[in-house]
Amino acid sequence: MLTIKSRGQNLANLAAARDTGTNKDAFCTLPLFHMFGLSTVMTALYRVTTISLVDTSVPITGPSLVQAIHIVKPGTIYVVPYALKLIAEAPGGLEALKKLSSVVYGGSSCPQELGDFLVSNNVRLVSYFGSTEVGVPMSTERDMNTDKDWDYMRILPA
Repeated sequence: MLTIKSRGQNLANLAAARDTGTNKDAFCTLPLFHMFGLSTVMTALYRVTTISLVDTSVPITGPSLVQAIHIVKPGTIYVVPYALKLIAEAPGGLEALKKLSSVVYGGSSCPQELGDFLVSNNVRLVSYFGSTEVGVPMSTERDMNTDKDWDYMRILPA
């Protein structure tokens, strides 16, 4: 049964899993009407960090997202695979992604070629598997220096 306590524990687990560097600020390109987008904001509130949201009044393009990363200087970015591909293909995009503590994608699976390319270029790629009803029971969190299995889900601790 999902309770307030279990939802709070889920946020605590997610926040602990995301504790990957000194810059805890995040940049979210996800819609807030989707639970993944909303959970990024809730995690930022729980961790008392800054989260910047994508400006949807301008077209979402690779160059505009790379520019936003340079302006915001986040430790983590939350993206859907399509936006991740736009960033990776944009001038300076790969370099911007490599500077982040983690690049978290969700909403759909990441194309194998894109994920392999990013991880082979030392981008710290992460995904979470979850649902509105149960939270986030699995992720691809791992030791980024030794484990390159970016598409293998692991069960998060309870």
